[in-house]
Amino acid sequence: MLDVGCGTGLAALRLASGGVEVVGVDLSWGQLCVLRGKARGLPVHLVECDAAALPLRGGVFDSVVSTGALSETGPLPRFWLRL
Repeated sequence: MLDVGCGTGLAALRLASGGVEVVGVDLSWGQLCVLRGKARGLPVHLVECDAAALPLRGGVFDSVVSTGALSETGPLPRFWLRL
C-alpha cells in the first residue's frame, strides 16, 4: 500500500497494525521522523519525496491511500491521475 502524504501516520499506522505493508511518502522530514518513532516494529517504510516525482517503479502497489495530501495540492495535478 502506498500512502501519499503520510504525515505522522494517520492511515499508515492503522493499515500496518492490520498487517498491511505500507510505503509512506511525504515532503516533510520532521513528519516522517515522528512516524518512524510511532511505527517501530510495524511494516512501514518511509520515503522523503515530492509525490509528483515518486522515486518508485510503477505497478508496485496494489492500492494507494491519501488522507490529507489531496487537500494540500489545490487543483487535481496530473500525478494523481497516474497513481
